[in-house]
Amino acid sequence: LLGKRIALLLIRFLGQTPLGLGYAISLSELCLAPFIPSNSARSGGILYPIVSSIPPLMGSDPNNNPDKIGAYLMWVALASTCITSSMFLTALAPNPLAMEIATKMGVNEISWFSWFLAFLPCGVVLILLVPLLAYKTCKPTLKGSKEVSLWAKKELEGMGRFSLKEILMLSLTLLALLGWIFGKPLGLHA
Repeated sequence: LLGKRIALLLIRFLGQTPLGLGYAISLSELCLAPFIPSNSARSGGILYPIVSSIPPLMGSDPNNNPDKIGAYLMWVALASTCITSSMFLTALAPNPLAMEIATKMGVNEISWFSWFLAFLPCGVVLILLVPLLAYKTCKPTLKGSKEVSLWAKKELEGMGRFSLKEILMLSLTLLALLGWIFGKPLGLHA
């Protein structure tokens, strides 16, 4: 529920234009990636159900007006997942495995924070450019609509306030992330 709430909050505030929706999707992916070590779980389990609910609101589906907005949103979601999976050591299950194999071969271990800093310059540029580039290449014919923002608002209202489980989940994931980032000085192995 926490991942869904984060994505819906971003869509609620950025979702009045297709480009804004693209950035909401990218930012949702960016917010969830450090905590969910599976791009399949993140994009397929959390974001896809939300993103795929948007085009039908606008009369766009794979068989009917995909260029209206659906193709654009799906392309942004796919490309954003690829970027964030590389951006964080913990965003893709094979990343820590690759690091462990490299360490066994004599490469100095790279911390979570070092991995993030190494990819940050490229990652920031890519995450900012993907919605814009996709907007130019998969140009949606829809130029603006308040329907998606209103839909996200209704979905959030239906979810109610943050539950104790969501607060606990947020606390635990932040604690885990801090453990990954500052693990070495604290004597923790990632």
